Amino acid sequence: MTTFVRESISKNLIKATYPIRRELPARGQLAVRPGDRVTATQVIGQCKMPGDSEYFRLSSMLGVSPRQIQKYLRKQIGEHLRVNEEVAARTFFGRKRSFRSPIDGTLTEIDDKTGQVIIQRNSIDFSLEAGFEGEISRVEDSRMIDINVVATILQGMMGIGLPVMGTIETVTEAGESLLSRHIDGGCCDHILISSGPIDYELLKRAMAMGVRGIIAGSIPARDFQDYIAKECDGDVDGPKSKAIGLILTEGFGKIRMRQQFWEFLSGLRGELVLMNELTNGKPGLIYPSENYQVPLGGVHSSERSFIPLKSRQRVRLIAGLHFGQEGVIANERIVASEDPEEPGPDMIKVQLDGGAAVLVPRWNLEAIHL
Repeated sequence: MTTFVRESISKNLIKATYPIRRELPARGQLAVRPGDRVTATQVIGQCKMPGDSEYFRLSSMLGVSPRQIQKYLRKQIGEHLRVNEEVAARTFFGRKRSFRSPIDGTLTEIDDKTGQVIIQRNSIDFSLEAGFEGEISRVEDSRMIDINVVATILQGMMGIGLPVMGTIETVTEAGESLLSRHIDGGCCDHILISSGPIDYELLKRAMAMGVRGIIAGSIPARDFQDYIAKECDGDVDGPKSKAIGLILTEGFGKIRMRQQFWEFLSGLRGELVLMNELTNGKPGLIYPSENYQVPLGGVHSSERSFIPLKSRQRVRLIAGLHFGQEGVIANERIVASEDPEEPGPDMIKVQLDGGAAVLVPRWNLEAIHL
């Protein structure tokens, strides 16, 4: 009878079709239609992007109460302002206090409860590039453009954070774990990779240095819990979340990333990638390209699967005393229980990389695809 075992969730999906949504910050003019082919640097839409709103405490500048600011105003809501143009002035005992606009913009609000005025900066011309090579599948509402790309996807076993786009950067050598001391200002806006485990202190350092995302082998469960509780207010998708993009390829504990994944990721150094949630809820790193020669062969389904166990199959222990260790199957058949009246779980004999041979419950194993 064939024995089945769970296949590892983390894997590479090769030449998969993946939809990417690009969106203008406001309604504008779209330069593409469904069916069009686009290049990464091609402009696919343009719009006028609303300027930021700036707040100024006018009552303090004039030395009056918030209720009095209306009578000192020289401009009204909706009026356009130029830099250094007088907005409000007050003269008393031969002395003058005035407020001049520090920016070009429009006076949009006067609050006589707080004493604040709000000036919105002028809109600016915005051009949206496709970002990736692909085919336009849909356009909507003069803002949104969906692009189907042919991609290689590194599917992780877990991940958190909003979608992140950035360039891959390596600051360590193969086999060397990423540490807080490796992260400096040069890592800003990059996605970093670590072949070993990371911890909460490293994540805090990455946040402070403006890192966009991290792909690592593993993280201790307690560090992960502290990160979620303290930096995300317990909810990674909530309004108070400060979580950066994070993908783990091996799970909780102190487990090294598989060499195949490190080789794939380090080969992408300097490339623009997208960290996002895949359609089946799994976290993934998407490298959209039709030309990249992937070092891993074959196309694998992204669904969770079970595969027939075979001798010398490489596996990892995902529970129990030897959690996190890897080895190979010494005997693909289920080992019979020593006590026929207490059958217990299905046991498989595994030869660990350290040399020890152990009996492991079948459901404490996952097969690693090579």
